[in-house]
Amino acid sequence: MTRPSPNTQTILRHWREAVPDDRLAHLVKDSTRALVRALQMRLAEHGVSFGHWTFLRILWEGTPKGRRLRSKLVPLAEDVNRIAVRDARPGDIATTRKVLLGIIENLARDEQTADMRMPSTRELGRLKAGGRKQGR
Repeated sequence: MTRPSPNTQTILRHWREAVPDDRLAHLVKDSTRALVRALQMRLAEHGVSFGHWTFLRILWEGTPKGRRLRSKLVPLAEDVNRIAVRDARPGDIATTRKVLLGIIENLARDEQTADMRMPSTRELGRLKAGGRKQGR
C-alpha cells in the first residue's frame, strides 16, 4: 500500500487529532472533494472536464455516441469508488450509505416542512444588492 502524500497526511492528522469531533458536514465536504478530485484526474486523461460529466451522464442515456462514452467513463467513476472504500468492511460501507441516505432524507423533509426553497442566483444577487444599498 502506498503512503498518502504529505498534503493528505496533514488533512488526515487535522481530522483525527485537531478536530476529531468536528461537524459531519465538514467531513462529508472533504470526502466529496477528494472523490471529485480523483474522478477529475481520471476524466482528464480522456479529455473530459468534470463540468461535462453531468451532461455526459444525461447524453449516454439517449444518444449512440453518448452510450459509447458511457462504457469508457463509468468504469473510471466505479474505480474511484472502489479505491475510496478499499479497506472498509462491507458492513461499515452499508452503514455509511444508510446514514448518508438518512441525512439526505432528513434534510429534504426539513426543507419541505419549513417550506423553504433555494433562491435563484438572480434572487440572491438582488438580495445582496439590496443589502448594499441599505448599508450605505
